[in-house]
This record gives sequence, C-alpha cells and structure tokens, in this order.
Amino acid sequence: MPAVDGESPRPSDAGRPEGALHRAWRLSEKYGLHEVVVVVLSFLVYFVIRGSVVSRVGDAVIRGFDIIKLEQNLGFYWELTMQGWIIDHYWVIKIMNWIYFWGHMPLIIVFAIWLWVWHRHTYILMRNAFLASGAIGVIVYWLYPVAPPRLIPFGGFIDTMAV
Repeated sequence: MPAVDGESPRPSDAGRPEGALHRAWRLSEKYGLHEVVVVVLSFLVYFVIRGSVVSRVGDAVIRGFDIIKLEQNLGFYWELTMQGWIIDHYWVIKIMNWIYFWGHMPLIIVFAIWLWVWHRHTYILMRNAFLASGAIGVIVYWLYPVAPPRLIPFGGFIDTMAV
C-alpha cells in the first residue's frame, strides 16, 4: 500500500499489490459505506435486544408503577399535570406526535449526513457519543425494562399516539 500523508508503508504491505477487495474497502470508507454498516448493525442489535424483552411486559409495568410512586414520594411527579396542559388541544397533540414520530429519526439522519460531509471530526465525536449513549440505554432497557407512562394501565395517562 502506498504511503499516506508522508507515512512510510507498513513492512507487511511493501511490494504487495493492492487487491481488489482492499481497494473496494477503502473506496467504501471514502463514500461512507462503513458508517452505513455501523448504523445498520447498531439497529439490528437494538431490535434483537428489544425483541428479547417483549416477554417481560409484566415486570416493565410494575417497574413503571414503582417509578411513579418514587416520583410522587420525591415530589416531582409532574407528567399528568403536563399532559393536562395539552390534552384538550387536539391539533397540538397531532403536531407534537407528528414531530416525535416523523421528525425524530429523519432529523438525526440529516444532521449526521451534514456532519459527515462538512465536519468529519465532529461527526466522529457525535457518532461515538450517540452509539455509546444508545448502548448504555439498550443495556439498561434489557436489564431493567420499564413501561412508558402512556402504556401503564390505570396510571391516568392518555396515549396521545392513539388519539
């Protein structure tokens, strides 16, 4: 492999022609295909772990109730009050649900592509932070599944995604 940026070639590469597979690998790196592989693999891991927790719904609901009790005891159980501020405003709910459902992931993807193209160093930092926080979240989710408040029966919440 030829020297890059003034580096001397590695001894193992000296005199060896670059193979087609190696060239394809380097080309895929240049055009970001490595990043696509990382993202796809990350999503696969997420969905496998998410699927492994499906059978623990009862535990998740009980933990959700426990968290509500803890928040009440500590004096910061505000979710029902906050939901009450908008629950009678149909279009506010529709707009917020649309933003949550359709704006969340596409915005992250567009931002990631923008960073990758224009600010590669920052992209790498953000990608690693995103993957690390996602990994921590998935591990916690797997070890301690908790139902979201909107899915806790008799918790008093209205599932606005179903409205």
